[in-house]
Amino acid sequence: MDGPAVLILRSRIERRSTRNERVSRRTQVDYEIARSVQSASMSISIHGKRVLVTGVSGFLGSALCHRLTLVDAEVHGVSRIAHPTTESGVTWWQAQLAQDGEARRILENVRPDYIFHLAGLPDGRRNLELVIPTFVDNAETTIRLLTAASEIGCERFIYSSSMEEPASLGQTTLPHSPYSASKWVGTVYSRMFHESYGLPVVSLRIFLTYG
Repeated sequence: MDGPAVLILRSRIERRSTRNERVSRRTQVDYEIARSVQSASMSISIHGKRVLVTGVSGFLGSALCHRLTLVDAEVHGVSRIAHPTTESGVTWWQAQLAQDGEARRILENVRPDYIFHLAGLPDGRRNLELVIPTFVDNAETTIRLLTAASEIGCERFIYSSSMEEPASLGQTTLPHSPYSASKWVGTVYSRMFHESYGLPVVSLRIFLTYG
């Protein structure tokens, strides 16, 4: 037979367990509500819109395209690699966006409402030989797309920045790799296009995605 101390301890544990279960259920409900609201909001804003996704062959790009098709967006994807014209609800375009005129060609043909710019060379090594490739694939491609979007117009330009970028723009702030510098250039130009030319740019600083 348990003594008084054991009974008191058991009672406290049971009360704590019940309280934790209530918190867990409340957290799950809050999560489901938030997810439903987010989903509904995305459906309302993107439904029926023409959306262009660069880097559509990548991990983020392919996942985003799948999500966009679920909310009935008209999805167009840009890739360096040739794909069937239409695949999984996505209309594919092959292009090297850093080449002169390619960004304009794509935007003139698609006339997107939303542009999700995810394409780039995600290599954070400090190697000297990465300076030119990361500049071309990350910075130059972004600048060409921003320019074409400003000239042709869009409702929103979503730029994928990176956790590798410096957190501030102070005088002593320095990027620590070619990739970091190239993504930082894209962010600075995105801000400049917004301030100087009124392009509706959103910059997403993405951290450690996986799945």
